[in-house]
Amino acid sequence: MHPVSKMVRVMPTEPKIAETQSASTIVAPRQETIVLTACMRSKDVREDVLPMLLEDDFVKSDHRALFRAIRAMHEANYPIDDVSLLDYLRSNRELDAAGGEQAVERMFESDMPLLSWQTAYDELIDASRRRSLVTAMNEIEAEAYETPTDMKAFVSKVEGSIAQVAERRDMRPYRHISSFLTAAVDEARDLDSVPLDSTVVNTGFATLDEMLAGLRAGQLIVVGARPAVGKTSFALTLALNAARQGVKVGIFSLEMSGKELAQRIICAESGVSISHFRMGAIPKASWDAIAAACCDIPGNDIEIDDKASVTIGDIRATAARMMRGAERGLIVIDYLQLISSVSDGTKYQNRAVEVGEISRRLKVLAKELGVPVVTLAQLSRQAESHPGTPRLADLRESGSIEQDADTVLFLSRDPDEIQDEKSGSRQVILSVAKNRSGPTGDIDMLFVPTSTKFYEVGPRKETRDD
Repeated sequence: MHPVSKMVRVMPTEPKIAETQSASTIVAPRQETIVLTACMRSKDVREDVLPMLLEDDFVKSDHRALFRAIRAMHEANYPIDDVSLLDYLRSNRELDAAGGEQAVERMFESDMPLLSWQTAYDELIDASRRRSLVTAMNEIEAEAYETPTDMKAFVSKVEGSIAQVAERRDMRPYRHISSFLTAAVDEARDLDSVPLDSTVVNTGFATLDEMLAGLRAGQLIVVGARPAVGKTSFALTLALNAARQGVKVGIFSLEMSGKELAQRIICAESGVSISHFRMGAIPKASWDAIAAACCDIPGNDIEIDDKASVTIGDIRATAARMMRGAERGLIVIDYLQLISSVSDGTKYQNRAVEVGEISRRLKVLAKELGVPVVTLAQLSRQAESHPGTPRLADLRESGSIEQDADTVLFLSRDPDEIQDEKSGSRQVILSVAKNRSGPTGDIDMLFVPTSTKFYEVGPRKETRDD
């Protein structure tokens, strides 16, 4: 028999849709009872717990009714005991919904020790989070099978739904100062016991590193400049300097393509003119330098995302993958005002409010990933209307940027510069306008546009401690 005759045709089958699990099956009735009883009997417990609890944290309808009553009485500063609570429930016609008079009295008469309520609270919140997660996943699954028309917006919505569950507030968002003192001393001890360059990312510019003490995990660093001053070249120089230290670098280029960045990096490393490189007018003697640069550059751990339109959710998801497993990392974004809105349906009053939300979430990203995030930013036209270096108020579209940033750097042309006609180099002032870790001041830099590279000259004037 011919082999073909033995073949069995397998008809395609419809994808099997998993049965949707109900979030209502995740319950913690005993924990609900313990927490509510503790709230009834102790004002201190109410002050700790009520600001953090939601009605949806309770599954049982009678517990929801009790929670509503206790919360309303607490917010109105009414004393709570068995008599006052029962009176409140009767007057609001909620006594039956709360399980009746005997059920409420039994909770007051319970001999449950108050010491157990904190464990019950944690278990109650865990159950509530799991229900929220199951509900979100069921909605995501249903919408995914319906083939969303805007896939990018759908993915952003998914990320937002999961993040909302993860960001549920802890019961005590504040801590006693002693815990922070311990953390500060421990960090200083750790820094003292290991080489400095193993804990921070150096920029490669000596004076800047001395002023900033390097770029540290969790910091948001904003580099502002007007167009054509060289902020992209500055960021690439910084990124290459960091990569040579063994730092994993992730670059989000919303303005230039990955190929354009590669051209700049090759020219910076080889010294070949960028204009000659782009036109293909490369002197024969320069090809060896280009070949050497192309052999050396891949040894640095640099990842580039050059999508022109990305949301802060896209950046968060991609950056997390880029930094996975990295001992030290650095994220560079070019540039902040090109980041799209979050695509979750949120309506902002204006673009300034939206940019403010983006800068806030970049700061959160730096803390979540434990890496410094450097983002470039455009300055408004008013930066050209006043003498001297740019000011914090010149950051375009949002005053929130300067508030969220740990460090703000400005690049500006030196008004007294004498341009080198042979090399085309320019004198640029690098201003440390904000520095939470130390002094501010100005640094003289040399920018060579032909090779798109920055060099430090030295301090421009005596720095000032803020």
